[in-house]
Amino acid sequence: MPDSTPTVVADLDTPPTHATENDRLLRLIEAGTIAEAARRGWFVGAPAATAAELDAMAADGRRARTRLAEVNAPLVTWVARPIARSTGHDLDELVQEGAIGLLEAIDRFDPTRSRFATYAVPRIRMRVWDAAVTSLGSLGMSPRRAREWRRARAASARLTMTLARRPLAEEVAGELGESVSVVRTLLAFAPPVTLAPDAAGWRLLAAEAEPEASDGVDRAAVRRLLRRLDDTDRWIVSQLYGLDGPARSHAEVAGDLGRSPSTVRRRERQALELLRAGTDDLLAA
Repeated sequence: MPDSTPTVVADLDTPPTHATENDRLLRLIEAGTIAEAARRGWFVGAPAATAAELDAMAADGRRARTRLAEVNAPLVTWVARPIARSTGHDLDELVQEGAIGLLEAIDRFDPTRSRFATYAVPRIRMRVWDAAVTSLGSLGMSPRRAREWRRARAASARLTMTLARRPLAEEVAGELGESVSVVRTLLAFAPPVTLAPDAAGWRLLAAEAEPEASDGVDRAAVRRLLRRLDDTDRWIVSQLYGLDGPARSHAEVAGDLGRSPSTVRRRERQALELLRAGTDDLLAA
């Protein structure tokens, strides 16, 4: 029996689509949403279906939502690939960010307004670009602020080539049409330093364990090193390694932050790299 699954279009300028399958799944999702609402008593009057039938429809809707995300996964890759190529970020990490945009599109889509792919692509692209411009969260600033920072850095670089010297903040502000105070703030920002991941001694810092008497590292030193991290990174490390209670998973921490697990892992790596470097300083002293 021939496979009836719609073919994915591979053209670089055309997003991959599964229009027929999308329509079928969206109908199931909509029916499931209505069944769930009826089951909760949100409609006036008794529904025509039984409770068991409503539960079955709601379950079908949840499965259809998962399937719709699977069917449209190539759409996320199609959006993320050129952004990864132009920014140098890891494709898999951008795809994970784009998948969040896909799920948001599924939850907000109105089938009466447009085709699903037409609606989903801008939302996926916004999520991926937001991740890219903030270096997957490692810059520690909002996407809008990250774009402004990159624009200021680019304008400063252009003026440096033109003037053969480092430009003044006033000159960069004139180039951007921004206030001098805003430009000074942007140019003063320095992104977190990424250090080599093979330095020793970081587990002591991550766990904030009581140090051995022979290692020469005391608890106060550990706390000072932890203060090198910004608030978000310090909270991530504390949650993952149980410094403020039971250790939590990357998925749980990501859920609280509203970010993807890959973003949490990246920020964890960078935080631990900074702590490792500090540990090496202490151990060498």
